[in-house]
Amino acid sequence: MKQIKRTTVDIENNILNVKIAGILTGETALELNESIKHDISKLKPGYHIITDLTNFRIANDEAIVVIRELLESLSQNKVGRVIRVVGNSKNAIIQSAGVTKGIENYNVEYVPTIQDAYKTLNINQ
Repeated sequence: MKQIKRTTVDIENNILNVKIAGILTGETALELNESIKHDISKLKPGYHIITDLTNFRIANDEAIVVIRELLESLSQNKVGRVIRVVGNSKNAIIQSAGVTKGIENYNVEYVPTIQDAYKTLNINQ
């Protein structure tokens, strides 16, 4: 499975878009962590995050630790709504829910498509 990890910033709508596909290792999680931190510095407090996890799996505990540290940092950094695009992937929902469990001020909503994520935020795409 080809690995894809990228972030883009939607300044107009104050949204960080994240796409993760393939198997996420600790090393690639660290790279993604740096990219996300860089990109959120361009956004205003209350920014939203849309993460596409439709074809994603966590490889190991190292990746979980890195992701969890990032999410805890985001929860303390005035994140607005967090929306996960999971398509029909039960695996993405299960792994995502497990990683975010117990993180304060970090509530995740799940939708099947990117279009649904923008609709949830009342933004026409």
